Formats: sequence, C-alpha cells, structure tokens
Amino acid sequence: MTATFFAPGDLWVQTHTGVAFDLLRPSVNDVRATDLCHTLANLPRFGGALEVHYSVAQHSVLCAALVWRRTRDRNAALVALLHDAHEAYTGDIKGPVKALIETWAPGKLGEIERGIDRAIHAWAGVVAHGPEVTAEVKRADRELLIWERDRWLGPPARPWFCEGVARLTAADFGVDHIGAWDADDAGDLFAAALDAIRTGKRSARFAGLMFEGIGLMFEGLGA
Repeated sequence: MTATFFAPGDLWVQTHTGVAFDLLRPSVNDVRATDLCHTLANLPRFGGALEVHYSVAQHSVLCAALVWRRTRDRNAALVALLHDAHEAYTGDIKGPVKALIETWAPGKLGEIERGIDRAIHAWAGVVAHGPEVTAEVKRADRELLIWERDRWLGPPARPWFCEGVARLTAADFGVDHIGAWDADDAGDLFAAALDAIRTGKRSARFAGLMFEGIGLMFEGLGA
C-alpha cells in the first residue's frame, strides 16, 4: 500500500463559527468556546441510537460533576469536562469502530485525537496532571457509559466490556433526578460549567442555570 502524505492545511473541517480547523496541525488559536458548546450539544451519544437526544455536551458536564464531587479538584473536573471535546472536530466515533480502525491504522486515530486535545487543553488552561486524574476521568466515563445505556438504550444484546463498573444513581450527582437535556440547554450548561470550572467562580450565567440542579452537582465550586 502506498503511503499518503498531506501538506500543511490539507485536512481541515469547518466549524460552526466558520474556522478552518486543521486536524493534523491543530492550533490553540482556532479553538472557540462557541464551537465546542454548539457542536457537542448537537452531537448525540451512541451514534444517535438512544431513545432521546442525549448529547456529548451533557455527558461531559455529568462526567465533570462526578469528578468534581469525588476530588474537589478544579483541574481534574476541567479534564473531565473536556475529555471528549475533540469530538467537536472528529465526531463521536463508536468504540467498536475505533477498535476496527486501530487494527487498520494502529495509533493513528489516537494521535489525531491527542493532538486536538492538546490544543483544546492549552486554550482552556488545563494544568499538566498525573495518572490518578486520568484514571478518575476514565472511571467516571465508563460508569456513565453503562448508566446512559441502561436508561435510554435498553437491555444489552451481549455483555459490554465494562459491565463490572459501579451503577450510578442521581444521588451520585447530588440531585434527585436527571433527564436528557435538549441541545439548547446542553450547550448553555456546558458553557456555564466550562466558565465556572476554568475561573473557579460562579458567574451570573451559571447562577441563572439551575436546570436539573446543576448548581448542586457542582456544590462547593466558586462563590
């Protein structure tokens, strides 16, 4: 097979705000909060197979809430909030499809995702972190995967790879109930969480978004 080489700028996607985002050479200067909030809020988890619209943005906010409640570490919560942010540019690729791509092009998809993550993290001010933060985010991510499946996808046709994780309830997020947020709410809540976690302060916008008890989910964050 003949290798294919791309010149700088050859592989890019146009974002919601009109940015030409380079996939192979992502720049911190091309990251926009509006692009992340809008795109992730309209991007469904599970490839759209759920019974409701449940977005990557909502998944990310809930992941950040779990990590915040367990660690009280703003940087860890920020890592959790942004753990799927590269999907604003790559889309949400299902796990089994990723595994298949990995057999054809070992390490390449992960290389693209990590490059985008580095640009997003630099833009957001994520501080370098150790393996304990990575492990905490992965734990929350996998617990959410099964929680989301059990609520909105139905009984599994076969056992999933992470069946052994702890089963979450709304109480783990500090609330009584969590429903699926529509795209507008998910985008607003992602933006509010991003601002609050980055600054450590609850803005007027955050205070006005008590939808689904998000203020309780991030209890202790800011004033």
